[in-house]
Amino acid sequence: MDVTDVSDRGAMDAYGSFNILMRRKPKENNFKAILESIRDLMNETCIVPDWLHNIFLGYGNPSAAQWTNMPDLLEVVDFKDTFLNADHLRESFPDFKVCFVKADHKEDLNPLPPFRITLPKAMKNSTHALSGDLKSKIISPIHNSEEKIVVEAYIPPDPGPYPQDQPKRNSVRFTPTQV
Repeated sequence: MDVTDVSDRGAMDAYGSFNILMRRKPKENNFKAILESIRDLMNETCIVPDWLHNIFLGYGNPSAAQWTNMPDLLEVVDFKDTFLNADHLRESFPDFKVCFVKADHKEDLNPLPPFRITLPKAMKNSTHALSGDLKSKIISPIHNSEEKIVVEAYIPPDPGPYPQDQPKRNSVRFTPTQV
């Protein structure tokens, strides 16, 4: 009906005037990288992804948009330059055993960032999502002594020989909550 009104009567295109309201915790997410990401997303022209359609339209289960319930949940996450060093990574995941490995899956005794991290199942299963219409109790992740975070250091692709081609490096020591 809206499209017909726009084409037949020259009505205003309501979809072009939508605003997105986003809530964030200002004490935890006011650092430059988050603000830059928000700015970049605001300037993107993107279509609402399939997994958000039903929620956006109001008849879907909000828990379906929780990251742990996504159908394409990543096994390995590339944290790029988030961590300054191996100790910073260990401090960011205090409840898990952190194991550094090389590409050949042997132990890495001197890991340097950037890092790719394989998250443990206990972390993926500890959801704070709403189950149906009932609020689930916020529980801490179930930590199994066998659960560990496997971290692989890698060498990023060379962006080029010129200084201006080199990407900016992170110098901020993010807190575990920010990570």
